[in-house]
Amino acid sequence: IHSDDPVTHSLNHSGRWCEISAATNGGRDSVTIACYYGVSGATSSKARSHANERLLSEACLRLAVDDTVPYLLYADTNIAPHRSDTLTTMTRGGDMIDVIADRCTDPRGPAPTFRQGGVKTETLAHDAAYTSRIDVIYANRAGNAAIHSTRYRGDCAVQTVLDHIPIDCDLVGEKFETSFNSLKP
Repeated sequence: IHSDDPVTHSLNHSGRWCEISAATNGGRDSVTIACYYGVSGATSSKARSHANERLLSEACLRLAVDDTVPYLLYADTNIAPHRSDTLTTMTRGGDMIDVIADRCTDPRGPAPTFRQGGVKTETLAHDAAYTSRIDVIYANRAGNAAIHSTRYRGDCAVQTVLDHIPIDCDLVGEKFETSFNSLKP
């Protein structure tokens, strides 16, 4: 999506964000999907942390623009949600929903999604070394209501020797039936 809006312009210029809107339900509805790749080293450098928080806040502003159209933000934030002031503020304020945490029944919270050196098992223990939860899906209220289910795909991570566990997100019924093979900015 290209826009003269300064937030959208900044995100487009960063090279770390892309967004698409797709018609669904025969053109009667739509869903917006965005991807954000966080700044590497955001937890070890003040300058990188600041840049990551700025871009995260801009991505979150895009999500919060219109609560009536489903908006899903998939991200490798390169910082755990509880360590990010932006993500904590947006979720506590109710402007944005952490989809995985919202559906999590484990009292310890969502499991890690990243393991430095590669995922060796289909699930990562909460207290395992070199792991963190940096892969997330956020949604506005309409987006959260449109989600049927989510699941970690540790099987894919193990088979293809990934550091990150992919997350599947299925939307509710026919209203959102459409398929995406790839996202290109």
